[in-house]
Amino acid sequence: YEHLSLYSPKRTRMDISFVDLGLELIPSGKRVLDSVSGSIRAGDVTAIMGPSGSGKTTFLNTLAGRASYGKTTGSVLINRESGSSIMDFSYFCGFVPQDDIMLPEITVYETLVLYASARLPRKATTEDISSVVMEVVEVLGLLRVMHSIIGDAATRGISGGQKKRVNIGIEMVSLPSVLFLDEPTSGLDSTTSFTCVDALSSIAKNGVNVALVVHQPSYQLFQLLSHVLFLGFGGRTVYLGLTANALSYFEGNGFRCPALWNPADFLMDIIACKVEIVKGQEITLDDLCRLWEASEHNRSCQNVLQGHQVQGAETQKDPAEVEVTSIEMDRFAEDVPVKQMTLHELLAAAVTYEAPTFLMSVWLFLIRAWLQYLKQPGQILMDLLLHMCSGMVVGLLYSNVEFHKLQEMNFMYTFALGLTIGMSSLRVFGAERVVFWREAAPGAGMNLDRNAYFVAKNISEIPRLHFLITFSGAFFVSGWAYLVSILLDEKGAQLGMVILVLVFSMFAGVTPTLDEIDENTFIGPMLAWMSYARWCIEALYINGLSRYKYTERIDGVNILMNVIFGTAVRIVAFYSMHIVNRHKMGQTSVKEILRDSLLRTLENVVFARAVSNGSRSPSSTYEHMCTF
Repeated sequence: YEHLSLYSPKRTRMDISFVDLGLELIPSGKRVLDSVSGSIRAGDVTAIMGPSGSGKTTFLNTLAGRASYGKTTGSVLINRESGSSIMDFSYFCGFVPQDDIMLPEITVYETLVLYASARLPRKATTEDISSVVMEVVEVLGLLRVMHSIIGDAATRGISGGQKKRVNIGIEMVSLPSVLFLDEPTSGLDSTTSFTCVDALSSIAKNGVNVALVVHQPSYQLFQLLSHVLFLGFGGRTVYLGLTANALSYFEGNGFRCPALWNPADFLMDIIACKVEIVKGQEITLDDLCRLWEASEHNRSCQNVLQGHQVQGAETQKDPAEVEVTSIEMDRFAEDVPVKQMTLHELLAAAVTYEAPTFLMSVWLFLIRAWLQYLKQPGQILMDLLLHMCSGMVVGLLYSNVEFHKLQEMNFMYTFALGLTIGMSSLRVFGAERVVFWREAAPGAGMNLDRNAYFVAKNISEIPRLHFLITFSGAFFVSGWAYLVSILLDEKGAQLGMVILVLVFSMFAGVTPTLDEIDENTFIGPMLAWMSYARWCIEALYINGLSRYKYTERIDGVNILMNVIFGTAVRIVAFYSMHIVNRHKMGQTSVKEILRDSLLRTLENVVFARAVSNGSRSPSSTYEHMCTF
């Protein structure tokens, strides 16, 4: 058994090549990334730089398979071979988003341990997980705050720079072979930025392929980057190659960097067309792109790409037999030979990767949910006080209730139950929607088990819904709250939940009565059957009759109906969690899937009719109908 470590040489090394990579926005068709070709290699730290609007984040998302908002053109090769994409290697990839997306209630160490446990192979021991987490904590300089809560705008926690490093550490603990980072140094001072990139350089030396978007790096940070890709406006390539050769390349084309200038700032000014050539000639982005296309750097890059395509298509030489050269070996921490896997071997490694089982994932999410409760006792106390106050008000109003007012008391009780349980249950899923989107994202995302997450969150809420008669009603209402919080944003969910409780209370059968409701259209009886209040009021009424000696039983049918409907709405919420907001997880939205399906069907129908009529070409007919 090989113990896991952040500094172990990567066996699943992944080189990524891209040929004429582009992206067109849907549905406008605007091109925001224009035929970018090149490669990023294992063991390198490749920076994507350029002015605002140059498509840096778009390029990173497209390469990582997360650009669901556009149509991708060109091709991507993994280890010199085509036929696959990053989406096939979730276990070997990590993606650090620009925003610091994490749960604020738990500590830095707990966060890293939970993500390491959820993403490392199931064979990983407790010692392995703890060792990897401590290595990440040390390399990111988080030792002093490892037992501090992360915090947010409402709760004081760690600083913004420390959150950035935790955001990176969340992906590093999975020991990825490829790590994409979207502006990990934005908003940080130069010292903290250097610490972050230095940590990335340390893992790159062990064979990790690191690609990151960087804004205005300092001179020291710029020297840490092994390669750099400069993009101009519209996502056009201006330079791709060694960072050490970037300045000499532009100086060879007539530019001169003034003394005491940061080369990175000077190069950024060139890309933004704010620097004149020595001869006094102004230069445009078209000129810069033509210079790159005609350069020896670009020709050598294209030759390498063509060689990769030929090798992938004809398999002239098995990459697995190619040992890493002595020059490449300088990038590794240990002087051991590392073989380049073929695409077939990488796919086999991805398929046979033993991720944590469903039950293990449920247990991890359950532990995290309970930690969240323990870290915020004030919130739990507030929920209990709301329930107690509502019950006390109803109890004081109907302390000596008469028989003919029994239904009125039950109505008020179920109405208060619906509001208190419903509003408090909205945050179960609603408060961590963004965290879920990051965790559930496939491809370069975490790709954690959504099913396990949903089951664990439901189990963690059961202690809060613990009353016998009211448990069934609370179970029903909380299920609706889960569904509403998944479908709507925070403000919309709050309003939607209040409206639902009001509607269910109106059709509870008190006023109007069930007989009066049955006289209406189909909608009235259907809402009465779906009303938690109707079944709760009936159960409470039958229970109240026992107080007056009219009956000695509790009608379990009413309780069962609420449980059945509560389970049904949870099933709907479960599938909704998989369907809605897919674009937030880097996937194609249901709307776009239906649109593409409709267009394909339309194209086939138009083609068939045009061929049968022979009046005009299929393509022109299709374009005419799409324009219409």
